Amino acid sequence: MPPRPVALLLLLCAAVLAGGAASAAALDRDDTLRRINAMRAAGAQCGSQWSPPAPPLRWDDALERAAAVQARDMAVRDLVAHDGSDGSDVGERAERQGYRWSDAAQNAAAGRADAPTTLAQWLASPSHCENLMDPEFRDVGVATEYRAGTRYRWFWVMVLGRRMAGP
Repeated sequence: MPPRPVALLLLLCAAVLAGGAASAAALDRDDTLRRINAMRAAGAQCGSQWSPPAPPLRWDDALERAAAVQARDMAVRDLVAHDGSDGSDVGERAERQGYRWSDAAQNAAAGRADAPTTLAQWLASPSHCENLMDPEFRDVGVATEYRAGTRYRWFWVMVLGRRMAGP
């Protein structure tokens, strides 16, 4: 007997939901923060420069939202970029999410399906490694966006920051 339309619809919905679950499962906030802080605690060779151990970071929801905005924008445009399609930079995106910063930086990457390999990719890139190891940063947020049918499929952004002192 051929499948019924309702059964086909249920299979289609399950496939769509499984895709969404895969992208959500790609980023475990606690595990990602633990890995970032382990990297910072160990110190790292960032190109030709040694970066000594740095203090641990705190997860920041505003920085995560700023990272998500850029990851989504990169996925829609199917490219890795530090500037948004609206011309914004990392500081502007962080401020839009309510993060008043005195210092901010961004790491962007694409093509890896999970946080551990993306973190390793950043650690292997001198400029991204320097951002990751900068002892001045206190906060971090990371986001990923999955987009089927694009060249990279997985888009990643890490936003690092230090809040402005004062009220």
